Amino acid sequence: MKIHAIFNAVALGSLLMMSGCASKAVYQEQTGFLDDYETLISGSSCSKDQTIYMYSAQDLHDFNKVTIKPVKVISAIPESEQTQEQKKLYELISTYVTYGLKKAINEDTTLSLEEMPGKDTLDLELAVSVVEVHLNDENWNQCSKTALGVNVVTYGVYLDDAVRVLIESRISTEETLQAQSMQIIKDHVIRAENNTLIFENVKPALDAWLKDATKSINTIRELSAQ
Repeated sequence: MKIHAIFNAVALGSLLMMSGCASKAVYQEQTGFLDDYETLISGSSCSKDQTIYMYSAQDLHDFNKVTIKPVKVISAIPESEQTQEQKKLYELISTYVTYGLKKAINEDTTLSLEEMPGKDTLDLELAVSVVEVHLNDENWNQCSKTALGVNVVTYGVYLDDAVRVLIESRISTEETLQAQSMQIIKDHVIRAENNTLIFENVKPALDAWLKDATKSINTIRELSAQ
Protein backbone atom coordinates (compact mmCIF):
# COMPACT_ATOMS: atom_id res chain seq x y z
CA MET A 1 0.00 0.00 0.00
CA LYS A 2 1.43 3.34 -1.00
CA ILE A 3 2.08 5.83 1.75
CA HIS A 4 0.74 9.26 0.90
CA ALA A 5 2.75 11.06 3.56
CA ILE A 6 4.85 10.42 6.63
CA PHE A 7 4.80 13.00 9.40
CA ASN A 8 7.21 13.21 12.31
CA ALA A 9 4.88 14.02 15.16
CA VAL A 10 6.98 14.13 18.28
CA ALA A 11 4.99 17.07 19.60
CA LEU A 12 1.55 15.87 18.64
CA GLY A 13 0.38 13.80 21.60
CA SER A 14 -1.28 10.45 21.48
CA LEU A 15 -3.97 9.16 19.20
CA LEU A 16 -3.09 7.95 15.73
CA MET A 17 0.57 8.02 16.60
CA MET A 18 3.14 5.41 16.21
CA SER A 19 6.49 4.58 17.65
CA GLY A 20 7.75 2.46 14.77
CA CYS A 21 10.96 0.49 14.55
CA ALA A 22 13.63 1.25 12.00
CA SER A 23 14.50 -1.24 9.31
CA LYS A 24 17.64 -2.20 11.21
CA ALA A 25 15.69 -2.65 14.40
CA VAL A 26 14.14 -5.82 15.69
CA TYR A 27 10.45 -5.59 16.51
CA GLN A 28 10.45 -9.21 17.51
CA GLU A 29 6.76 -10.02 17.68
CA GLN A 30 3.69 -7.96 16.84
CA THR A 31 0.23 -8.23 18.33
CA GLY A 32 -1.44 -8.79 14.95
CA PHE A 33 -3.93 -5.97 15.48
CA LEU A 34 -2.71 -3.82 12.59
CA ASP A 35 -2.91 -4.71 8.91
CA ASP A 36 0.52 -3.64 7.74
CA TYR A 37 3.46 -3.92 10.12
CA GLU A 38 6.06 -4.10 7.35
CA THR A 39 5.32 -0.56 6.24
CA LEU A 40 5.17 0.76 9.78
CA ILE A 41 8.43 -0.86 10.86
CA SER A 42 10.50 0.43 7.94
CA GLY A 43 12.02 3.86 7.81
CA SER A 44 11.61 5.39 11.27
CA SER A 45 12.96 5.11 14.79
CA CYS A 46 11.21 3.13 17.45
CA SER A 47 9.44 4.27 20.63
CA LYS A 48 10.95 7.67 21.33
CA ASP A 49 9.76 9.28 18.08
CA GLN A 50 6.05 9.29 17.45
CA THR A 51 5.04 9.19 13.82
CA ILE A 52 1.75 9.40 11.96
CA TYR A 53 1.46 7.31 8.81
CA MET A 54 -1.13 8.43 6.27
CA TYR A 55 -2.14 5.78 3.75
CA SER A 56 -4.56 7.83 1.70
CA ALA A 57 -4.68 11.22 -0.01
CA GLN A 58 -8.30 11.77 1.00
CA ASP A 59 -9.07 15.20 2.50
CA LEU A 60 -10.41 14.55 6.00
CA HIS A 61 -10.78 18.18 7.06
CA ASP A 62 -14.58 18.03 7.00
CA PHE A 63 -14.71 14.68 8.82
CA ASN A 64 -15.53 15.72 12.38
CA LYS A 65 -17.71 12.74 13.29
CA VAL A 66 -15.97 9.83 15.00
CA THR A 67 -17.10 6.29 15.78
CA ILE A 68 -15.28 4.09 18.27
CA LYS A 69 -15.40 0.35 18.62
CA PRO A 70 -14.85 -1.16 22.09
CA VAL A 71 -11.12 -1.05 22.76
CA LYS A 72 -9.45 -4.42 22.35
CA VAL A 73 -7.01 -5.68 24.98
CA ILE A 74 -4.32 -8.03 23.69
CA SER A 75 -2.89 -9.88 26.67
CA ALA A 76 -0.55 -12.35 24.93
CA ILE A 77 -1.91 -14.95 27.35
CA PRO A 78 -4.13 -17.68 25.88
CA GLU A 79 -7.68 -17.28 27.16
CA SER A 80 -7.67 -20.80 28.55
CA GLU A 81 -4.69 -19.84 30.75
CA GLN A 82 -6.05 -16.52 31.99
CA THR A 83 -7.07 -16.27 35.63
CA GLN A 84 -10.38 -14.72 36.60
CA GLU A 85 -8.48 -11.73 37.98
CA GLN A 86 -6.72 -11.25 34.65
CA LYS A 87 -9.96 -11.48 32.69
CA LYS A 88 -11.47 -8.83 34.97
CA LEU A 89 -8.38 -6.65 34.48
CA TYR A 90 -8.60 -6.82 30.68
CA GLU A 91 -12.31 -6.03 30.74
CA LEU A 92 -11.67 -3.06 33.03
CA ILE A 93 -8.90 -1.72 30.79
CA SER A 94 -11.14 -1.97 27.72
CA THR A 95 -14.05 -0.27 29.45
CA TYR A 96 -11.86 2.46 30.95
CA VAL A 97 -10.12 3.42 27.71
CA THR A 98 -13.29 3.19 25.62
CA TYR A 99 -15.21 5.39 28.06
CA GLY A 100 -12.29 7.80 28.48
CA LEU A 101 -11.90 8.31 24.76
CA LYS A 102 -15.63 8.81 24.23
CA LYS A 103 -15.63 11.36 27.05
CA ALA A 104 -12.68 13.20 25.49
CA ILE A 105 -14.40 13.37 22.10
CA ASN A 106 -17.64 14.59 23.65
CA GLU A 107 -15.72 17.37 25.41
CA ASP A 108 -13.85 18.38 22.26
CA THR A 109 -15.43 21.37 20.52
CA THR A 110 -14.43 20.22 17.03
CA LEU A 111 -15.43 16.55 17.15
CA SER A 112 -18.72 14.71 17.42
CA LEU A 113 -19.15 11.17 18.72
CA GLU A 114 -21.40 8.98 16.56
CA GLU A 115 -22.86 5.57 17.29
CA MET A 116 -22.82 4.19 13.74
CA PRO A 117 -20.26 4.48 10.90
CA GLY A 118 -21.30 6.50 7.86
CA LYS A 119 -19.90 8.01 4.72
CA ASP A 120 -18.72 11.09 6.62
CA THR A 121 -17.31 9.48 9.78
CA LEU A 122 -13.82 8.61 10.95
CA ASP A 123 -14.04 5.04 12.21
CA LEU A 124 -11.51 4.37 14.96
CA GLU A 125 -10.25 1.06 16.31
CA LEU A 126 -7.79 0.74 19.19
CA ALA A 127 -5.87 -2.02 20.94
CA VAL A 128 -3.99 -1.94 24.24
CA SER A 129 -1.15 -4.33 25.05
CA VAL A 130 2.30 -4.24 26.64
CA VAL A 131 5.76 -4.63 25.19
CA GLU A 132 9.22 -5.33 26.51
CA VAL A 133 11.73 -2.60 25.73
CA HIS A 134 15.50 -2.81 26.00
CA LEU A 135 16.71 -0.05 28.25
CA ASN A 136 20.34 -0.31 27.15
CA ASP A 137 19.28 0.53 23.59
CA GLU A 138 19.53 4.33 23.37
CA ASN A 139 16.94 4.57 20.61
CA TRP A 140 14.72 1.78 21.91
CA ASN A 141 15.07 0.06 18.56
CA GLN A 142 14.18 -3.32 19.95
CA CYS A 143 10.79 -4.13 21.42
CA SER A 144 8.58 -7.17 21.52
CA LYS A 145 5.15 -8.22 22.67
CA THR A 146 5.01 -9.55 26.20
CA ALA A 147 2.27 -10.80 28.49
CA LEU A 148 -0.10 -8.43 30.24
CA GLY A 149 0.44 -10.34 33.45
CA VAL A 150 3.23 -11.83 35.55
CA ASN A 151 4.25 -15.43 34.96
CA VAL A 152 7.46 -17.46 34.94
CA VAL A 153 8.39 -16.02 31.55
CA THR A 154 7.66 -12.35 32.25
CA TYR A 155 8.65 -12.13 35.92
CA GLY A 156 12.14 -10.85 35.16
CA VAL A 157 10.88 -8.41 32.52
CA TYR A 158 8.58 -6.70 35.02
CA LEU A 159 11.28 -6.82 37.69
CA ASP A 160 13.68 -5.01 35.33
CA ASP A 161 11.20 -2.15 34.72
CA ALA A 162 11.22 -3.02 31.02
CA VAL A 163 7.46 -3.14 30.39
CA ARG A 164 5.50 -0.32 28.74
CA VAL A 165 1.94 0.07 27.48
CA LEU A 166 1.52 -0.08 23.70
CA ILE A 167 -1.41 1.65 21.98
CA GLU A 168 -2.18 0.59 18.42
CA SER A 169 -4.74 2.44 16.35
CA ARG A 170 -6.39 2.13 12.98
CA ILE A 171 -8.62 4.76 11.38
CA SER A 172 -10.78 4.27 8.31
CA THR A 173 -13.48 5.99 6.29
CA GLU A 174 -16.08 3.74 4.68
CA GLU A 175 -13.72 0.78 5.23
CA THR A 176 -10.85 2.59 3.45
CA LEU A 177 -7.73 2.64 5.61
CA GLN A 178 -6.53 6.20 6.25
CA ALA A 179 -3.90 5.77 8.98
CA GLN A 180 -2.31 3.19 11.26
CA SER A 181 -0.11 3.80 14.25
CA MET A 182 1.67 2.41 17.26
CA GLN A 183 2.71 4.34 20.36
CA ILE A 184 4.66 3.14 23.35
CA ILE A 185 3.88 5.14 26.49
CA LYS A 186 7.55 5.37 27.32
CA ASP A 187 7.46 7.57 30.43
CA HIS A 188 5.30 5.22 32.51
CA VAL A 189 6.90 2.00 33.73
CA ILE A 190 4.47 -0.88 34.27
CA ARG A 191 5.33 -2.50 37.60
CA ALA A 192 3.56 -5.42 39.24
CA GLU A 193 2.89 -5.50 42.96
CA ASN A 194 3.46 -8.78 44.78
CA ASN A 195 3.88 -10.51 41.41
CA THR A 196 0.36 -9.49 40.41
CA LEU A 197 -0.61 -6.92 37.80
CA ILE A 198 -3.59 -4.80 38.83
CA PHE A 199 -5.43 -1.94 37.16
CA GLU A 200 -3.69 0.69 39.29
CA ASN A 201 -0.35 -0.43 37.80
CA VAL A 202 -1.55 0.33 34.27
CA LYS A 203 -3.85 3.30 34.85
CA PRO A 204 -1.19 6.10 34.86
CA ALA A 205 -0.03 5.10 31.38
CA LEU A 206 -3.59 4.94 30.10
CA ASP A 207 -4.37 8.34 31.62
CA ALA A 208 -1.27 9.83 29.99
CA TRP A 209 -2.47 8.59 26.62
CA LEU A 210 -6.06 9.73 27.11
CA LYS A 211 -5.02 13.22 28.24
CA ASP A 212 -4.25 14.43 24.72
CA ALA A 213 -6.02 11.76 22.72
CA THR A 214 -8.23 14.01 20.60
CA LYS A 215 -5.44 16.36 19.53
CA SER A 216 -4.09 13.90 17.01
CA ILE A 217 -7.49 13.28 15.43
CA ASN A 218 -7.74 16.98 14.69
CA THR A 219 -4.12 17.07 13.51
CA ILE A 220 -4.82 14.23 11.08
CA ARG A 221 -7.79 16.19 9.72
CA GLU A 222 -5.70 19.32 9.23
CA LEU A 223 -2.68 17.57 7.72
CA SER A 224 -4.79 15.64 5.22
CA ALA A 225 -6.14 18.92 3.84
CA GLN A 226 -2.71 20.31 3.01
